[in-house]
Amino acid sequence: MHHTDQEYLEILQDYHAKNGLLLSYSVVAGLVGYRTSSGVTAMVKRLKQTGHLSSAAGGRLAPGKRFFERKAVDLLAPAGSPTPLQTSSVEPFEIDNYLVARPSRTVIWEVRGDSMINAGLLSGDRAVVELGGDYRTGKIVMARIDDELTVKTLAKAGKKYYLQPANDAYPDLHPRFSLEVIGPVVGSFRRFK
Repeated sequence: MHHTDQEYLEILQDYHAKNGLLLSYSVVAGLVGYRTSSGVTAMVKRLKQTGHLSSAAGGRLAPGKRFFERKAVDLLAPAGSPTPLQTSSVEPFEIDNYLVARPSRTVIWEVRGDSMINAGLLSGDRAVVELGGDYRTGKIVMARIDDELTVKTLAKAGKKYYLQPANDAYPDLHPRFSLEVIGPVVGSFRRFK
C-alpha cells in the first residue's frame, strides 16, 4: 500500500515517541514498508527538504526542525453548549513554538496543591516557567518567598510585593525576609488519566 509523505512522517513520529530515536535508513524502510533503498532514500530526502527530518552521525536520521509539529484544527472546541460543526482546516502546530520562547531558560515544574485552581492550575499540572523572563504584577509567577518555592500571582501593595493565591481558601503570602521571582509561568499542560 502506498502512503503519503504525511503518513510516513506520522509512522516515524509514533516510532520516535515510543523509542526516543530514529534509526538507520534500513530500519526506516522496514517501518514504512519500502522494499527498495531508492524509495526510502527519496522519501527521506523529501522529508529533509520540508524540515521534518535531518541527518545525524553515523548515517542515522534525526528529527528535523518541523518534526514535532502537531495537527491543529482551526475550530474552537466548545466546552459549553454544543455548536454546529463547520468546515475546518488542519494546520501544523508546534507546541514548543507556542510555549517556549527561550529554550535554554525554560523549565517545567509540577504544580502541587490547589491554591491556584481559580487560575486554571490544578495539582499535577506542569507549569512552563521562563527563568528570568519578564513579569509584572497581576501575572502568575514561580517565586521563592522566604526560601520556599511557590506558584502564585504577583501583587503589590504600596511599594511592597507579595503573592496571591487563586483560591479563597488560602491567604496572601507576604514575605517576612525575601521575595524573589524565579520567572513568569508562560503556560501549563496536563495529561488526563
